[in-house]
Amino acid sequence: EIISSIKVILHLDCMRKKSKRDDDRKLINWLLFARCLMVGNAGSQQNDTDEGADDGDDFTPMGVVEDAKSRARDDVLLVLGRVSPCRWQIKCQAAQLAGFVLSELGRYHLQNGNKESAHFDLIAARALCAKRCRDANNIASSPYPSSYVAFHINELISAACSTATATSDQAELPSLQNSGLRVLIYLIKFFANALDPDLVGDGTSILEQFSSQIISSIKHALSFQDSSDGPANDNRTRLLFMSGCEALYSLIENNMVSDTVGLKRLLRLVMPTMDEIPFETYPSSKDERKKSLKTIKTSDINDTRSLPLYRVGKLQILADLWLSVDMSNRQDSAGSTLLKEMKPIEYAFASNCAAHAIDGACLEAATNEHSGQLHASGITFANVVDIDRFTKMGLIQAWPVLAACSVCLLINFLGREETESERCDEINEWLKRVAPLLFAKLHDALKVANVDISIAQENNSFLSTDVSTFNIAAKCLHGMRAVMGQKKARINDTLYSEDEAEALIGAVTKNVILPSLGLCSDWGSEVETQNNPEEKKSDVKSVAPDIDMELVEQACGFIEDLCQSRFEQKSKLGGDALIQSILLPLTALKEGMVTFDDDKNAAAVIISSCIRSCRLLTNPSCHDMEHGNFVGAMLQLSLFVLSQDKMEEKVKIEASALLKDCLINMDIGTIEKCAIAQDLASGGKWEAWKIVCATIEDGSGIPSSLDSVREALEDLNSPHRHFSSLIAIRSVLQEAVAENAFLIGCVMHGVGSSLIQLLRAYGSRELQGGEFDKQRLVVCADTMKIIMITIQHLTSPGAASPAFDDSESSMFLAVIFEVLMTIVRFNGLPNHPSRNVGADDSLGRMSAQAIVHVARSAPVAFKSAMAHLSPEDRSTLEMSVRADMSGYAAPKSTAPTKKKLNLKGFRKA
Repeated sequence: EIISSIKVILHLDCMRKKSKRDDDRKLINWLLFARCLMVGNAGSQQNDTDEGADDGDDFTPMGVVEDAKSRARDDVLLVLGRVSPCRWQIKCQAAQLAGFVLSELGRYHLQNGNKESAHFDLIAARALCAKRCRDANNIASSPYPSSYVAFHINELISAACSTATATSDQAELPSLQNSGLRVLIYLIKFFANALDPDLVGDGTSILEQFSSQIISSIKHALSFQDSSDGPANDNRTRLLFMSGCEALYSLIENNMVSDTVGLKRLLRLVMPTMDEIPFETYPSSKDERKKSLKTIKTSDINDTRSLPLYRVGKLQILADLWLSVDMSNRQDSAGSTLLKEMKPIEYAFASNCAAHAIDGACLEAATNEHSGQLHASGITFANVVDIDRFTKMGLIQAWPVLAACSVCLLINFLGREETESERCDEINEWLKRVAPLLFAKLHDALKVANVDISIAQENNSFLSTDVSTFNIAAKCLHGMRAVMGQKKARINDTLYSEDEAEALIGAVTKNVILPSLGLCSDWGSEVETQNNPEEKKSDVKSVAPDIDMELVEQACGFIEDLCQSRFEQKSKLGGDALIQSILLPLTALKEGMVTFDDDKNAAAVIISSCIRSCRLLTNPSCHDMEHGNFVGAMLQLSLFVLSQDKMEEKVKIEASALLKDCLINMDIGTIEKCAIAQDLASGGKWEAWKIVCATIEDGSGIPSSLDSVREALEDLNSPHRHFSSLIAIRSVLQEAVAENAFLIGCVMHGVGSSLIQLLRAYGSRELQGGEFDKQRLVVCADTMKIIMITIQHLTSPGAASPAFDDSESSMFLAVIFEVLMTIVRFNGLPNHPSRNVGADDSLGRMSAQAIVHVARSAPVAFKSAMAHLSPEDRSTLEMSVRADMSGYAAPKSTAPTKKKLNLKGFRKA
């Protein structure tokens, strides 16, 4: 009765927190109270050190921790005074209370977009607690600030691990161990990314110091399968094994097992034997099912109804891990180790995942229909009465993951050339039964993808701490990507229809893509009916919850895969729904309704994916729509994106590629492209101008824009225009000079004087302060590169025109040398510093290296140019050349030689 009352009070506190935003003082108190009951004592009155004592009346973080422990200690003493010693049943209830509090804190602080909550980050907790202590010290009679979970991570991990391996008189206590292990699972998930503040530079997780305790607890839970005939083996030990599988998955998924040998040992604990996975072909008759079931290892004990949980747990964790590797394309040691260990049983594993997925889907369908009567038999069980409710719920919970994994693996087998035709027929039998189930589950998951279903899953907490709709939808979507991207030549049956594909695309767009951009799911229809832009923006904004990035990435990949298939098959796959799913986010971007200020950067991922999809559809082979109009619209879109200063860099990169494809695939003449380049240059859109010029084969886009380039270079009030235009002209000139050498003359004739003046102004700091000093090195480097390209062209054999003689070449070099000597005198050289304010010897070294390069590559022109220099410039030039050739060695300071006294020179008077 006491424990039941505590649960009611705890539930009321949690409901109060949901309705009113306050600190987490009471939830932290409940958590520490439950921890004390788990270990069976109230703890000591003081910390291990004296650091917890407050300095006078001031609040300190250590004092906050001690205050939280003291409150919990006072509460738990009331319980222990009536129940002492603490029985294991009370410890079990306490562990469940601790797990409930952790789930509430995690749901409130982590699942609402705050991925760096101070509760689960010791570095952030220390900083925030110190700030709150300072604020509290300035307020009279202020209570202690609330503590944080991160401050108590040591004792929580210790309590969870000790409870997960607890015994009584050498007898195992699986119920208590399971409750403790579930607390450990929460701690692993919430603190996996938290860094150790003492080793923050190494990127070490705070849980690294507890790895041996955690792994030992997980191994203990997984070891129960080795004693399946023991007297204590019942549904409690099998649920403990399921929890052990989930804990192991969290451990591997968060890269907490770095040792390859240790990882292999852990994986082998959950690797099924061939006796446990007997299904290779789809059993079409009852006799075949019975024959397969007979090969499954059985037990002599009475309680065998939950025995399949061992098999379900193994299949689920391996399917989860395999999908995690496949979805993220992980190439680390953990991923390669998993694939290597699964290689011998890969096909049997895939077919058995399919068998269990079919049974789980049938059980879920019967449960949802509330028919009161389940299917009499399944593939993996002879009769429904042969499995208990835990096994049924385990199958129901695991089947979406098993279906997604089996579909991906089976289609991978179809894609291999060495797969025999007979095996292909077996695979098709499984696929035509599993793929429709996966399709239906994905639809159901997407319908509630933007709805918080955490409360609806509380009844399943004995099997999993994280039954996330986002996670289910992401994995199902990954499976459907494999289905829709498969090679149809080896598929006997059509796994989906065109209408089903369009319906799925619409569901992905409305329930994932648009809400992730902050738009309502019906935004497309409102765009057509509302005319007032301001009213439209206020009405269509969405308040959808934080959609998981894994689901967003899978949704974007799904749309891209369909566009790729549409392009390769030259079909209308996806119909208008596919085009709409691509254009809606881009339309919202152009109307200013997409922002890139979220931490996850979901908008940048979606917009970049849509632009990549558009690149595929701009190809002339896509004849299913008005190609010219579409490419023209994409041309305008790419120009718009590249003209935005605050656009994400990854989006600009994709827009640059789209612009290039549009210019290549669109029927535009050279004159029109030059006009576009001229307009872009006059508008200062240099990124787009650079791409347009690169697509004009004769290079005529550069000469047509030189007036705008010169205007930008001569604007002495805008260093940004200098910087951006120089990068563009240098980049274009470097790419085009090999095929169109005449462009060098055009550029230097049009903007050469402006370039030289800009080099002098920045190099000698005639333009100074603020942005000028910030961009000084970049401007000088780009200008120098353009000048060196010109010098290399002039001094190379046969490069200059017949009208350009050596005397003109030497005069040009003399002008350049004069500017470079001005820069050297102002900035000095390494080990030869200048006393001028703002001097940078790297600029002096850059000038000296340019001179030495000319002297080595064109000695005749170099000597001719020397004759036109003033004595001062010539002296500076010689000094610069010697310094560069000597490696800028420090000048040797020699002490004056002592004069020797010659006594022979003295004479007597």
